[in-house]
Amino acid sequence: PPPAAPSGPGGDPGRDMCLCFSADPVEGSTYEGRPHDFQIKMANAPCERPLPWLGGCFCACCMNYELRRRALGNTFEGYQCCQNYFPSCLCCSTRLIPCQEQLPWLCLGLESLLCPSCSISATRLMIMDMYDLQNDPCDRQLV
Repeated sequence: PPPAAPSGPGGDPGRDMCLCFSADPVEGSTYEGRPHDFQIKMANAPCERPLPWLGGCFCACCMNYELRRRALGNTFEGYQCCQNYFPSCLCCSTRLIPCQEQLPWLCLGLESLLCPSCSISATRLMIMDMYDLQNDPCDRQLV
């Protein structure tokens, strides 16, 4: 029989998801060497949490809105456009600052819809900072 296909370090089949990008730690990144890992590896999400994964595939802006709302403690207290991770993002223009304070739920909806990549990345970074999480190999390959 042919040899089994390699499954990445530690037997993680998700390691081979994006072979063209390195899964090695990024030198100088503030998200490497942190003490905690995500409970579910990104590569395992489709099997371990299929409904949220499918929701993210078919309506990323809606899933991001919900995830950010949860990360903010089910309130909008402390909401900032892209949580200030990307202050030069077009969505985070100074014209929206009053909106952030008065109608944060509307601003998050617009941010999720109009700037989905910045919004999703900001939520990811916010959660990583809140729980002192480090990148996993698949995260390094995709992000």
